[in-house]
Amino acid sequence: MNAPLESYQDEIYLNGLGGAKPVLPASIVALEGLARERMPAESFGYICGAAGTEDTVRENAEAFRRWRIVPRMLTDVSAPAYASTVLGTSLAAPMLLGPIGVLKLAHPDGEAAVASAAAAAGIPMILSTASSVTMEEVAHANGDGQRWYQLYWPKDRDVAASLLRRAKAAGFTVLVLTLDTRLLGWRPRDLDNAFLPFLRGIGVQNYYSDPAFEAGVAGQPEQAWIMHWVSMFGDPSLTWDDLPFLRENWDGPIVRHSLWCGHHQGARAGGQGRSDRPAVRLRAWPGRRGGRPPRRPCPAQRLRAHHAAGRPRHPGRPDPGRAHSPLLTRPRASPGTA
Repeated sequence: MNAPLESYQDEIYLNGLGGAKPVLPASIVALEGLARERMPAESFGYICGAAGTEDTVRENAEAFRRWRIVPRMLTDVSAPAYASTVLGTSLAAPMLLGPIGVLKLAHPDGEAAVASAAAAAGIPMILSTASSVTMEEVAHANGDGQRWYQLYWPKDRDVAASLLRRAKAAGFTVLVLTLDTRLLGWRPRDLDNAFLPFLRGIGVQNYYSDPAFEAGVAGQPEQAWIMHWVSMFGDPSLTWDDLPFLRENWDGPIVRHSLWCGHHQGARAGGQGRSDRPAVRLRAWPGRRGGRPPRRPCPAQRLRAHHAAGRPRHPGRPDPGRAHSPLLTRPRASPGTA
């Protein structure tokens, strides 16, 4: 960071001496309320909505709030250091921007705006396959910044391999594989609004710009492109035995994303016989899109049980998910001592 994080609030207070107040509220809850007022109902519902009765999203927030950080007193914090390293990626602060797609629902520049801001802050960005801006445009906006690529594994292996080649060529250094989105989920808010952005051409830009995808629909009307996407998004037949395909097409680190702590047998199967066992990043965004069960155990709970049982501590982080405003990505910090 170019300046101490603490200086931000000092700046607000000093500006207040001249009568200036922040344009945006400091409370994340209030910020979400402001977004609700300003955004179209369909866009807000898609970003903030979840599957079923949304019980799991609420429990994610409550479970994460129950974690506490125990401070160490009388230590010299006059020159705080935030830098860290994860999978060879240097972090100016211990956080990454998670793979939230379809961001043109919230900002006209979509993921390109996030990429630019991430580079300026020295924080890695994880780009979703469901980006509303192509990965090449995001890479251009990100410049010399650190960037990872999240894969929604399509049924068409040629398209999957092509996406990985493009991501590597565009300077993405880590592959993040999402495991829990093999089908689109039952999302009441979207159903009430009859709104799925992909069917309106938003969030499919990485597909529409892909040569392997285009080969199947070249010269056909837009409706054919949409149906071609529908035919390949998500693959419910995937198993751990399919993971070697990724290693064949990606020579960098691979992060398994949305892996439950309880799936020890599957996790071991995914890493057997490998000297470069993938890191595990635990994510708590279940039941939002895809086939995520709306009442599954949340990672904050599962991680506690995992550690209590004496199981290995992988280089992973429990992610509070959309605990407050889904328009913001907060630090993914491990609960514990500080």
